[in-house]
Amino acid sequence: MLPPSARTTPRMTAISALPLLLKAHLLGSVSARVALDARRSSPSRCCNAISAITNARQKLATQVGNGSLTPDRFQERAARLAELHSTLYNHTTPMQRAQAAETMLCNIRNLQRHGSDGARFMDQQCHPEQVLARGRDTLATAFWAGQLNQARLFNEQILLLAKREQAYCPTGYPRAAIVQSIFNHLQQFNHAHARDFNPQAAILKHFRQDLTASLASPTLKGR
Repeated sequence: MLPPSARTTPRMTAISALPLLLKAHLLGSVSARVALDARRSSPSRCCNAISAITNARQKLATQVGNGSLTPDRFQERAARLAELHSTLYNHTTPMQRAQAAETMLCNIRNLQRHGSDGARFMDQQCHPEQVLARGRDTLATAFWAGQLNQARLFNEQILLLAKREQAYCPTGYPRAAIVQSIFNHLQQFNHAHARDFNPQAAILKHFRQDLTASLASPTLKGR
């Protein structure tokens, strides 16, 4: 039996959730609604969180349509909404989060009037170059934060990204070349954000050697 100090009663849980409840219901905080559902999921809280994200997305789309947001401010807010969506649906891998971000942007683009300034702005945000850059940056951020230090998970994520990028390449473009380009981006990302020695660099070098060797094997070449 747990000692009194280690027990959590329903009353204690309610008290600890009070700040979130106040933010969610009095201030209309989307992040608070998502956090409440993540702490103790229930159908009503989940619906509230989904509605809050949907309403925030609609508001963001409206602001895009009237041109009241700078590109940087838009990207910041869209990324935040995509992050909340990923939290709500328990998206934990970089490629899941990257896909959530692209889905969010596509939904906002679909809410723009055809031929409007907002539609043109969103076409720029959803341009293939932007999509690929965001995917690579999402992978790089997770790796240098130490979230992909298991070789199996790392290889799975980098190959998923390579497959995604291959859809934008000419037919027959070698997957191995795309993978090497992604590795180059990972290295450059580190130089840009962490110039001092980072032990992750040694892990990246090891992963690169192993995956390159695997891709060169006749078994994987034929896949």
